[in-house]
Amino acid sequence: MTRDEFLKVLGLGAVATASMFCFGGCSSDSPAAPQNVDFTIDISQSSYATLQNIGGFIIKDGVIIAHIESGEYIALSAACTHEGTIINYNSGQNLFVCPAHGSEFNTDGTVAKNPANKSLTKYNVTVTGNSIRVYS
Repeated sequence: MTRDEFLKVLGLGAVATASMFCFGGCSSDSPAAPQNVDFTIDISQSSYATLQNIGGFIIKDGVIIAHIESGEYIALSAACTHEGTIINYNSGQNLFVCPAHGSEFNTDGTVAKNPANKSLTKYNVTVTGNSIRVYS
């Protein structure tokens, strides 16, 4: 094998390896949203007290619960549908935001900004006094 042939083979191997990481790294498989969700939290408890304030949010059992601008409580699947990073609630924009790649989601879970292209799962929320029930 000549030096030129060796470098060609080496170059093709490097391109193949790099392609595997580039195309295989961003999976199109969205993380699964929690199923059969049904839990109740008490916002008077210190671990959930942030929900007493508009703009506050918590993550519980794979679900993000936020106290949005309108005064409502919203519950969505907490994993970004792009690569599974846990999202945050941005009260200034009234959006759920992925800190990894910048995907944004509306309060109904629909995609507002890519790279995510699949909506978050929205869960039912019932408020009774200081208790918030989140369920499928």
